[in-house]
Amino acid sequence: VTVSPPDIPPRAQHMFNANAKATVKALVEGDKDLSERTFSYAELACWALTSEKISKNKLGDYLGRSDDHAVGTMTAVLTQLDFKQLAFDEALRFFLSLFRLPGEAQQIDRIMEQFAKRYTDCHPDVFISSDTAYVLAFSVIMLNTDAHSPQIVNKMTLEEFLRNNRGIGENGSDLPNEILTQLYQSIVANEIRLEQREFISSVQEGWLFKQGGRVKTWKKRYTILSGNVLYYFKTPKDVSPAGFIPLENVEVVRHQKSLCFELRPASGEKSMKSVHMLKEKAKEKGKAGGARFESGHHKSFMFRADSPESLEDWVAAIQQHAVASEMPVSVPKRSSQQAPSSSKGEKGEPVALRDMKGAQAGSLMSSTASLPSARMGTPSISSSRPSSALKARGSAATYRT
Repeated sequence: VTVSPPDIPPRAQHMFNANAKATVKALVEGDKDLSERTFSYAELACWALTSEKISKNKLGDYLGRSDDHAVGTMTAVLTQLDFKQLAFDEALRFFLSLFRLPGEAQQIDRIMEQFAKRYTDCHPDVFISSDTAYVLAFSVIMLNTDAHSPQIVNKMTLEEFLRNNRGIGENGSDLPNEILTQLYQSIVANEIRLEQREFISSVQEGWLFKQGGRVKTWKKRYTILSGNVLYYFKTPKDVSPAGFIPLENVEVVRHQKSLCFELRPASGEKSMKSVHMLKEKAKEKGKAGGARFESGHHKSFMFRADSPESLEDWVAAIQQHAVASEMPVSVPKRSSQQAPSSSKGEKGEPVALRDMKGAQAGSLMSSTASLPSARMGTPSISSSRPSSALKARGSAATYRT
């Protein structure tokens, strides 16, 4: 069943990010300055899971608290989640994508204990006791760190993982090797990634090659399309982007043969907005230098995909989410930025961006004083979210009946 988010006042999101405990108390117990009515824990859970502006950091910190309202909200959140169709690692990935685990051990313990109880309720044929799911959840997180941390040279083997989890079943019994082997293979092949970008909700993401501005070399960049902004990072784990491009009054030119697409100002625009990170030298010897963002001076940007399918996906996503110019878009002339040698003599194919969704967003950025990146910097765990459990953080969400 599809349920729309409750009519909680929009300003409650900002209040929650400032003081989650006080905001939830006001919503549950009543505060006429905030709302004319009170809200149930189920409504708060729906709100927390679908609101784009609630901090994942603040949400995780609150759900790990021990007071009555926090426990009630946490219980309601888990009640909304149906793990019946998900394997253990899929459920854990999805659950951890909803918020950032807090740093305090007791808070993490409370959250993982509640997850274990919920997963056991959904899979009574797999785990007789929630204690088994609880121990296994921590074991999987430890394996994830071991398998994907560059600081750990000698990686945990399958045999070691099986040995570490002996006797965690009911009354000291062993879990089936098939379950543990599947978990090991899944985690080693697909990391539960610790992302460090809050408020960036990915529409499209993946590796692209980006051509430099002054020096026309190609560098691999992890690229994320979020809302009406295209971010590019040196690695998927970077806290801050190497730069970003507000997709405002731009057109995308497809270079089919070379698998490239070019972002350039729409007709009538002399330049396009962009921001890149500028490294600063350390002020004191022996200390690391800092970094700051600065307005870019690119006349256009060239990106290269690794396949025709990827090229089309990126062009379509940008076409859909760019903020369009209201003036007619003319057919662009060949860019002064040359595509790779395989495209010599090729004519770029323009894609007009006049009638794209998201135009109501208006101007994205008037100056570098209001950078989207200013809202980043607190880690959150994210992964692909199985639609069978919950399509969270949208205008509506699919819940368990």
